[in-house]
Amino acid sequence: RYFGIGDPLFLPLFMFTLFSASAVEVLIPLFREFSARTSVKLKTFYGVLLAASVLANATSLFVFSGTITYNAVKTLSNLVTLAIFSAAFVFVVLKGLPFIQEKILRYAFGPLVSSEDETRILIVLLIVVIGAGAAFHIHPMVCAFLAGISLANVHIGRRVLHNIDFITSGIFMPFVFIVVGMQIDLSLLHQRNYILYPVLLITAMVVVRTLSIYIASRISGISQRDSLGFGLGFVSQMTGTIATAVVAHKAGILPEPLFYSVIILSIVTTIIGPVGARNLLFPGIRTRGREFLAAEDFTHYDIRPIPLLGSFSSILQRARDTELSIYPVVDENGIYQGAVHLEDVKNLVFAEELDNIVIAADLLDREYPSVARDMPVDETLEIFRRPGTYAVAVVEESEEGKIYIGMLLLRDMLPQSIKNL
Repeated sequence: RYFGIGDPLFLPLFMFTLFSASAVEVLIPLFREFSARTSVKLKTFYGVLLAASVLANATSLFVFSGTITYNAVKTLSNLVTLAIFSAAFVFVVLKGLPFIQEKILRYAFGPLVSSEDETRILIVLLIVVIGAGAAFHIHPMVCAFLAGISLANVHIGRRVLHNIDFITSGIFMPFVFIVVGMQIDLSLLHQRNYILYPVLLITAMVVVRTLSIYIASRISGISQRDSLGFGLGFVSQMTGTIATAVVAHKAGILPEPLFYSVIILSIVTTIIGPVGARNLLFPGIRTRGREFLAAEDFTHYDIRPIPLLGSFSSILQRARDTELSIYPVVDENGIYQGAVHLEDVKNLVFAEELDNIVIAADLLDREYPSVARDMPVDETLEIFRRPGTYAVAVVEESEEGKIYIGMLLLRDMLPQSIKNL
């Protein structure tokens, strides 16, 4: 209002989505790096903050979608009508997409579907969801987000996940940043005191986000230094912010000076957040180098465990995707229970009628070893000296039990074992 730019309704709604979401992907690697040196209390609080941030990101995305939709339809009655149809669309996507994906893979391709075919199917389904959402004025980002949520509990092979990650991170995302960079004209900020926009925006973001999380941390009994570190850590804005800013700018909601300011905000906070959190939460702790190598440095976090009550078909799906000698098993709370040996299942026939006869618990080896994520490499190598041990589960001790983290493979440890000879 002071500068007299932007829509008085839509611009505040966009700013709400901006201030409510944070780039949690920036802080996750930092905590993973120093998790072995973090107290249980800080780990627990970090988990709560992470879950709250993911929920805030989802909420802000829906608010952003509503803002874009209302800006397109202009009237409240049309918005209500679209909201009803959109709710039905969301329900169909969340419940129907996994069912469709499973049936296509099972009946169209059979049990021997390749990872390339499965990747193509997921991409086609995503295009269908985005196309259907366009009929209800639901933004493609929201449609893709819903598709991701609906497929979160569907088994997707590691190769498929790697293919999707390569397509998004290696191809699409760099092009997005290139296109955004080509649209920025920073000389505009020198006009009419526009340079105040990024300064005020960055200051407001740092103060509001840091203060809110600082208060929540202090209420939870976290020290002042750690509370400030958590606050700065969740200041970062990254890919999601830039993507929504581009969409809002094209829709006419975000004026050019503020659009450029949001881009600058993303760059600056991505530097301030991790650096501030690193120095406040982990003061004096060295970044892990060669002398600090532990099990988690070789851990495969993308290998999903088998549920304790998982069907025989789900076990064979893991066997087909990961090609390991053992497969970790967890209960409904993610607590590691043991491992299933490939030798115990390789001669059984893949058939749906076996689903209710054989489950993971029937084949479970509760005595199979596991390693702590902070176990030194030398001690970890001793585990692999057991005959027939080619893979072990990586866990983290908690009051409830051993929480499954990922898998450690012998082939990744062999170069390190040669160095230790």
